[in-house]
Amino acid sequence: MRWMIIILLAAIGISLNSQNTVAFLEMPHRLPDTHLSPSNTGYKEVPFILRKGKMLVEARLENEQGYLILDTGAPMMVVNQPVVKTEEAKAFSVSRDLYVESVLVNQLEWGGMEEYGLEALAIDLSHLEHSLEHNILGMLGYEMIKDLNIIIDFPEKKLLIGASETSDILWQSPPKYNFPFEMERHIPVIEVSINDQKIRLGVDTGTESNLIDSRLTEGPLKDRFEATDVEHLQGLDQQLDLVPVGFIDTLFIEGHKIINQRFLATNLEPLRSSTDLQIDGLLGYAFFKNYKCSIDFQNKRIYFW
Repeated sequence: MRWMIIILLAAIGISLNSQNTVAFLEMPHRLPDTHLSPSNTGYKEVPFILRKGKMLVEARLENEQGYLILDTGAPMMVVNQPVVKTEEAKAFSVSRDLYVESVLVNQLEWGGMEEYGLEALAIDLSHLEHSLEHNILGMLGYEMIKDLNIIIDFPEKKLLIGASETSDILWQSPPKYNFPFEMERHIPVIEVSINDQKIRLGVDTGTESNLIDSRLTEGPLKDRFEATDVEHLQGLDQQLDLVPVGFIDTLFIEGHKIINQRFLATNLEPLRSSTDLQIDGLLGYAFFKNYKCSIDFQNKRIYFW
């Protein structure tokens, strides 16, 4: 197995009233080039189950039936399985080491598509599986969806999946908003303005709550972040960190006013210092939950209906 360093931020936030899950995966080496195409023409409607802010789509991995998490915060296919602890493949969760393995998936079926001989990453997601109370086979990351047109309808809990050249459905009704983004590795990054402070937030559909770096909420955005509670963040290393939870009353994206967004404030400095990924937080399910949306990787825009 080739040696690799993988930066992984994956956490479960625990409070008396709710549980928030955050999943983010960064890999500095080149990703395998994967191309998927729907097996039929046009768009296929694929229902999903929503569990604690995560989209679970039915799938068959090898001979096992279960669910995959649709997660733009992961760079590639992730398989849920125990891993052998070696120094050949190590991960990093917030500020602690984790272990992963490179594996080969012989057969994968999901959304009317099939893939054979797929390079994937193995991570022990058993604690996440327990939290979601479903058989979690793994995660569908960027490499699995970058060549597809996927419209996520959160209110109706369904996906519309088509080939990348099938874009006519995007314009059957005009979107309410559409924002440009930049790609940093596999992460779509949106520029957001808060009280004239420009910050960069990554888009992560595997994250339940929005995240913001605590250096901002304790510094230039101190007067804009209204802390209302504290919650525990639990990474894949099972360690707990107590972090503030609060609201930012107003933020702007491309001149559009977004109000009353809930964020968890956590220290992202270990992520920035260990990689070249420079983001100030993540936008997750809490941001997208009221919309039908599409992440257009080809044209680098996000659409909201």
